[in-house]
Amino acid sequence: MNINRSFHGSKSNYSNINQFLSQSFPTTTELSTTSPCIFIGFNEDYQCFFAGTESGFYIYNTHPYAVRFHRELDGGIGIIELLGKSNIVALVGGGTNPKFSPTNVIIWDDFQNKPIAKLEYGSEVKAVRCRSQRILIMLGTKALLYNFSDLHLISQYETAANPLGLCSMVSDDNKNMTIVAIPGCKPGDLRIEIVEAKRSFAIQAHQSALSNIVLSNDGELCATTSDRGTLIRIWNTRDGSLYRELRRGIEPVNILSISFSQDNMNLCLSSDKGTIHVYSLIERNKAQIHEKNKKSTLRFMKNYLPNYFSSEWSQTSFGVPNARKSICGFLPGSSNIIVILTEDGKFYQYRYMPGEDLVQLIKTEKFS
Repeated sequence: MNINRSFHGSKSNYSNINQFLSQSFPTTTELSTTSPCIFIGFNEDYQCFFAGTESGFYIYNTHPYAVRFHRELDGGIGIIELLGKSNIVALVGGGTNPKFSPTNVIIWDDFQNKPIAKLEYGSEVKAVRCRSQRILIMLGTKALLYNFSDLHLISQYETAANPLGLCSMVSDDNKNMTIVAIPGCKPGDLRIEIVEAKRSFAIQAHQSALSNIVLSNDGELCATTSDRGTLIRIWNTRDGSLYRELRRGIEPVNILSISFSQDNMNLCLSSDKGTIHVYSLIERNKAQIHEKNKKSTLRFMKNYLPNYFSSEWSQTSFGVPNARKSICGFLPGSSNIIVILTEDGKFYQYRYMPGEDLVQLIKTEKFS
């Protein structure tokens, strides 16, 4: 299954654990499942998510949870990208019986219930991002940036081998700003393109190949991980400097997704261990006790011990039942509710209490 590696956060209203646990929550709702997921992903602000199946695709609202539209296409959809909350969807065929060629990007208008444009390539499309008036297409070693309105090619960039289609993009018409983050030309390198300003720089982000590239909603920060999955590094996109380094753990894992909260105060990630980690990005000297990430009690000996003793660890972590592959993000309008999608078509919402390894399952759904 392909996983898309693509709100003003309010602080928790819970003053104590008893108040947190006293909340009442809805029960699970089951929807009929007709076809397994082969792709899941969120739109740019996590207000919507989508699922590609062997027979079409679904678009959902995250809050309140609801199906927005669903199309049976008599063929598999391996990549989906929704333009904002509009009726325009980018589709790439996939699965055992692809509806469209995996080398084509189909622009689908769901109001008309038909394709309105097609981009064709000589190799498999690895990822698509749609933001405002821009569309970014990732091939195996190339990124192509287009105007959405007329599909005019603006720029193309060479990358290192990129089988996961790693990329991220933020575009704001009001600010005349587009920021693209993609792999550099060497494994482990990150490339930042500030398109309208014609500025570009490369960062040696990790020693081994990248596994995630995610921009914050305002484009100010970019989070990266490597295929080791032990460290998360956060970079300033203005100058390429290291803003923060966070530790997931010591043992290598595959980090499947990363997400910033809307206000850049928190970050969450999912891994193939079935765990979700949540970090505070508030500066430690300005954070209250419950807002700080955990640190080793031996950090005072950091000059004599391995680096992980001085690392920042997640403030909260928890497991998702029977979920080896999942993606996560913050519920729009909240900084302490995490939305999770799993490869077997489950939707979860968990509320966490900052600074406590305490979470509450508040919603589950079966989608697709």
